Amino acid sequence: MPTLLSVARAPVPGGLPGRSLRNLLSPAGDPEWRDRLFAEFTSHGIENFAPQRTIRRGDYKLMVSLLMDATLFPEGRLGEQSLADYFPGLPGPHIRLYNLSNDPFEQASLAEDPVYSELIEELLAELEEWRVETNDPLLDVDALFELTQWHIDAVTAVQFQKQ
Repeated sequence: MPTLLSVARAPVPGGLPGRSLRNLLSPAGDPEWRDRLFAEFTSHGIENFAPQRTIRRGDYKLMVSLLMDATLFPEGRLGEQSLADYFPGLPGPHIRLYNLSNDPFEQASLAEDPVYSELIEELLAELEEWRVETNDPLLDVDALFELTQWHIDAVTAVQFQKQ
């Protein structure tokens, strides 16, 4: 939105997230452009529920799969239910780290390699800060459980209707 408003030469309201890309379109570019990219994915439809949060800094991309957090969902379960039974496309494990220069197709996560533990901690802290700044509703564990249960109920209803 800031880019569209800037190009239209309209005022950009205070508190609006993001920055205009207009300066990047000029020949000189903007040498002070950000060095991080954050992204969130929650769901595209009932059965494709896989909430993730991501940070990219330099060559590294760290992805956090919220449903794969063993502290929240031990053994990938919500009570007696296996999350994989309802959401077969769940990515895992909980934290994945890729060097996109060496692995552009994200085939080999570096998250288990102790060489990257400090980088992972830094990226997790930055991602958490961003989630707080942007009021990520899934920081609230109860909201995550409620949304997960809603998707489970919806998947169950769709499966029942198919029978």
